[in-house]
Amino acid sequence: MGCEQLKSGSITFDLCKAHTDKIVLVSENDITEAIRWMLRTQNLVIEGAAAVGIAAFLNGTIEADDECPTAIIVTGSNIDYDRLKQIIG
Repeated sequence: MGCEQLKSGSITFDLCKAHTDKIVLVSENDITEAIRWMLRTQNLVIEGAAAVGIAAFLNGTIEADDECPTAIIVTGSNIDYDRLKQIIG
């Protein structure tokens, strides 16, 4: 599903409403920078959807909280080779 829009009638929306504290937006540029950062610092190739949480953390939209553990789940490396070349170019 990646960052695809939730479809009406899907159970996903109700689950997200029940278990999500906050939703934030990041730019395409932030996502690109997060993909670069993961490759450069973690030696991991990730797709755009997997980079969204990292992007929000790197741009300061979300912050780590000493009172509450913070986790960012990073899954997926389905990225087009030509797009990856553009990003790391």
